[in-house]
Amino acid sequence: MASVSSRAKGATVTYIPVTPPGLRVDTREFTSRLGLVRSGAHHLLAYPAQSNFSGVQHPLEWIAEAQSQGWDVLLDAASFAPSNRLDLGQWRADFVSLRGYLVSMRKQGVALLAALHSIFTGQPLYPALG
Repeated sequence: MASVSSRAKGATVTYIPVTPPGLRVDTREFTSRLGLVRSGAHHLLAYPAQSNFSGVQHPLEWIAEAQSQGWDVLLDAASFAPSNRLDLGQWRADFVSLRGYLVSMRKQGVALLAALHSIFTGQPLYPALG
């Protein structure tokens, strides 16, 4: 699990819970957590565009909101992309993950992690995930 590996390398991992009955994230909690930044540290928000458990679609507007506060964003689009249009020109997450077998509906396939070119111009951002 990424959180175990990240913690072992000194990263802080925080979860924002979903609340019943709709299994959605509380907007106030989300905004509050974005404000918890440490100066000089890298911050990564990773979230699914659509839950593969409940089918709830989370706002793509969170990408720009998080980025405006200094966060990099990893958008998990694996459940979202097979049945929705995802315009990466409009929703410019720093990283986007997809799984080919979910898009093609086959049990085998490839996984894809796309990243903006600008991400690779400096030092590794998240050595704790490596």
